Amino acid sequence: MEENITSAIKKSEVFDVFLKENNIDCFTKEEQKDDVHTIFYRSSLDTNTKQLPIYVVFDDSIYTMIRVVISSDKVDLNKKAAIDEYLSGLNAALKPFKYYVAADMNGIIMDVCIPVFEDDVNPVLYTSIISELIVPYFETGYAEIAEKCKIAMWFQNPHSRIIVML
Repeated sequence: MEENITSAIKKSEVFDVFLKENNIDCFTKEEQKDDVHTIFYRSSLDTNTKQLPIYVVFDDSIYTMIRVVISSDKVDLNKKAAIDEYLSGLNAALKPFKYYVAADMNGIIMDVCIPVFEDDVNPVLYTSIISELIVPYFETGYAEIAEKCKIAMWFQNPHSRIIVML
């Protein structure tokens, strides 16, 4: 019986090869059992004050998503309008990043959405976006986002930093 090879699987196989060839071992792979065959590559991003989950997400759509979970805390309904206004300003100022409050109000998310066909997967582009745009931005900009969105932060030992190393 022939296995159904989906677009998500094909895209993730290219990413797997790239990670292996470049000795990048900071991602863990997780396959979802959903209609679009979502495959997450999970890692963490060090903001100098907090570690944030970061994902590269493949599915059967024409998009690859890079997602940073800025906060997984429940958003206070009384503060949502102010947070939405602040995030809207970020969206206008920072073209590649799109910020929003999660639909269930459980967190604040930042996405980078990259159109891609399964025969045009570009892992160098994804890892460059992470290492050259996302990492430097959050190392300097997270504290302001946390303050404006009232996100709890904690400081960690600088000698045990975890950062996406690409």
